[in-house]
Amino acid sequence: MVHIFEYGFLTLGLTGSLLVGHGLAKSEQSNYPGRIFATWATVSVMMWGFAIWLMSQPMEMRGTLLGGN
Repeated sequence: MVHIFEYGFLTLGLTGSLLVGHGLAKSEQSNYPGRIFATWATVSVMMWGFAIWLMSQPMEMRGTLLGGN
């Protein structure tokens, strides 16, 4: 049940990031706003995917990438 809320809030954050990125790309004085948006959309989706992967790990495994004891 908690996972549904976690994934929902992560997806809500991704949607907000994509909307802000789209707005910023349209406001730039560039001939290629699609390229600007695609770059930031790629970064946002990669961060969202990493967050989904991290939240799907068991609690004991979430800090092991940091090299903690």
